[in-house]
Amino acid sequence: MNSKANKLKLKIESKTELIAREAQSRIFYPINLLTADKIDISKCIVVNGFWRSGTTWLQDTLSAATNAKAVFEPFAPRAGYFYKTIPEIKPPQHDPTFLNLLIPYQDHNFREGSHLKLIVDKALLDLLPHRNTQRSIRPISYYSRDRVVVKFVRASLCLKAIYNDWPVSIIHIYRDPRALIHTIMRIQYWRAIFEQLSLSKQLLQINDGRKNYFSRWENDILELDQQDLSSRLAAYWALTEKYVVDSFQNQQNKNRFYIVNYDEMVLGGSDYLKIVLEEMKMQFNPLALEKNWSITSPTSVEKKLPAYGKRQSTDRLYSWKSELNQSDQNAIRDIMKRFELDNRLR
Repeated sequence: MNSKANKLKLKIESKTELIAREAQSRIFYPINLLTADKIDISKCIVVNGFWRSGTTWLQDTLSAATNAKAVFEPFAPRAGYFYKTIPEIKPPQHDPTFLNLLIPYQDHNFREGSHLKLIVDKALLDLLPHRNTQRSIRPISYYSRDRVVVKFVRASLCLKAIYNDWPVSIIHIYRDPRALIHTIMRIQYWRAIFEQLSLSKQLLQINDGRKNYFSRWENDILELDQQDLSSRLAAYWALTEKYVVDSFQNQQNKNRFYIVNYDEMVLGGSDYLKIVLEEMKMQFNPLALEKNWSITSPTSVEKKLPAYGKRQSTDRLYSWKSELNQSDQNAIRDIMKRFELDNRLR
């Protein structure tokens, strides 16, 4: 089959899957409504991390290991639910490009009656019937599960509020920002998404309380906003990551909040995640974890996406060292130092 025909075939298959996912989410929504009261929030898990940090892989693995339903990116504008939050967030821009990079902010708790709180609440009950929150075709037995794993890349600035308002367990995934930025910069799809990133608009010009935290770095933010994409990305990662660290620095209950290291998880294999789940006192099926790990782990030899190629796990983890230019590496390290996160770089 030639390249043009193959692309057409993949496009048709993708469109067919989207239609099937949309139909499935609508058809089985009444079942979710009936079974929502059986969901035990204390058994649910929220996965959070910056874009390209391994959140999808971690969600897939946790969903299989804990026999949980999976809800994908409820804050993503393309799912539609996030647009209802615009009147309460009041962002400086309403276009999809800007909103796609917007991380909603809540300090200690969500405001009662807010759409943001409603989205999280419905996500934890698997009551968001949209093809972009339901990523794959599921068997009917799937809908009887009594727990949910919700995955975010846009929850860093409201993660503590989620922790305070629901008895849910949270796993935040950390990945070396040099690897993150390398991945985003080399894949055109992701680079295009972040090209218009404005630090000042995202962190200082939204009147929802975030400026109270980020204004201490206002001069740094304004300066870095004039620099290239890799520097702006590094700063956005650093400042949102710092907010997470500060939010949970005095956390007493270690069982409900855990930070995992992407590199350590890849190199440590499924045993790494087993230890995390045991420390968090989460019930899981070791055999299901092992099976899913062998299928979805970045250490697997074969991957569907060409971006992965056929590299060894260490090559995938550290290819940025040879492929990310030295000036970008130095700039990222300087930004980490500026925001007192350089101790996390190896």
